[in-house]
Amino acid sequence: MARWMAHAGRPRKQLAHLAIRTRRWLPGGLRRRLNLDGVAATEDRTDVDSTAATTATTLLAGCTAAVLEGRAVAAVATVARTCGHALDIDREHCCGALDQHLGCTAERSLPVLSSVTSAVAINSGCLSQWQDALGATSVAGINAWLDALCATHSNRLVEKTLRVALHLPCTQQGQPKEVAAIRRLVARLPGVSLLEFPAQPGCCGAAGTYFLNQPEIAQSLANTLSAQARAMRPDVILSANGACRAQLAQALFDAGADIRVLHPAELLAEYLDEPTR
Repeated sequence: MARWMAHAGRPRKQLAHLAIRTRRWLPGGLRRRLNLDGVAATEDRTDVDSTAATTATTLLAGCTAAVLEGRAVAAVATVARTCGHALDIDREHCCGALDQHLGCTAERSLPVLSSVTSAVAINSGCLSQWQDALGATSVAGINAWLDALCATHSNRLVEKTLRVALHLPCTQQGQPKEVAAIRRLVARLPGVSLLEFPAQPGCCGAAGTYFLNQPEIAQSLANTLSAQARAMRPDVILSANGACRAQLAQALFDAGADIRVLHPAELLAEYLDEPTR
């Protein structure tokens, strides 16, 4: 499963989708180890086209775009369209992080960025990899990008009453600008009550491919975070890492908890009033 996600080959993507679709007939241990119920909560099979407008942004969705970031990609496209912002979705290039987790030495594939195009990494785990490869000033984090759009288009925000628990992935905790941006973004949304985990328990257990290599420890870590979340009773858990969202969604599914786990773009898309066509 990890190798399918780590490479962008079409057969591997199709196998990943097939595993998700047929998960109810798979042995329970395999279904749980692959986080198939959690991954199903992040996947979206809808093809999203790039949008056209005056300002261009390349969304670096990476090799996990088809599965772990499927719904997030669709939500980013919705946000961009609503705000009249051009979006070019790059699903092919890989930052190389999953290959490193797997001990592979394959070279990462890098996109070519023009001087007039900004780039945004959709996943906190990919951001540092992209910045290392392309330059820290060449690639922005998704939280900062969404927060800037939200600030500019605050007149489009509708009020919704939601209790939102903020999950900070391990990969994001070393990115203070991204942490500050996600907090600003949530604070801008009318009707949101921000809930803080009583103590961040550390890694959720996904950790790249750790959930495959050390499933018992990974599940224990996820269960700790799941128990904290259930005690808080949020409507939504927000996390900017696809693997973390799948891991948390699986633990909540196993516990029978009806709590949505969303990418920040998914939450913002719910608050933006799309223009009448």
